[in-house]
Amino acid sequence: GLMLIRRASQCDVSTLAMLSEVFIRQGKYVQALRAISVGLQKQLWQPNLVLQLVKFIAKVLKAPTAVAGKKANKLPNLSEVVSSVLRESVVKLLQSLTGNGSNEGVVEIDSEILVTQFLQKSIDLLSLPHILAALQAGAVVGKHNEAIKTVSPLLSDAILMSGRGVTAVSVVEMAKYLKGNFPTESATSAF
Repeated sequence: GLMLIRRASQCDVSTLAMLSEVFIRQGKYVQALRAISVGLQKQLWQPNLVLQLVKFIAKVLKAPTAVAGKKANKLPNLSEVVSSVLRESVVKLLQSLTGNGSNEGVVEIDSEILVTQFLQKSIDLLSLPHILAALQAGAVVGKHNEAIKTVSPLLSDAILMSGRGVTAVSVVEMAKYLKGNFPTESATSAF
């Protein structure tokens, strides 16, 4: 894993997104965040990388600790120093995505706010990969219905989607996939 991260600058952004997902699953949070960071430096708002950042924030930074008596904001199985460094790195990534400089106040680490911004960026870009990744990100944070409502006008626009290989069937299939793979109380009432 470490050798891959040393060569991260040579990797394609989609490869970095895949690596970050693997590292998160393995509990290698520093390597995961490094892959996300290098990828977002190469291509800001790359859909798979932003999705991985949402997953990182939702699953790692917001994860409760398993050890009783420890602070709730300490990352699982990591020291306070490493936890602090990861949080600072995430704040810098969020600042680069939103365009907020470090002197413009404190950036809150909140995956739901990032998803809202990601959905808006997807609409602004009219990019199907961004829209689909934003829908997945919405499901990760339990905002499945809100995400679908936000992008449904775009997905139902036949002119916008013509020539992009999107049909009503593919949208329904994506919604079923999200509902099945990211079950939440709100997601089950969506359809």
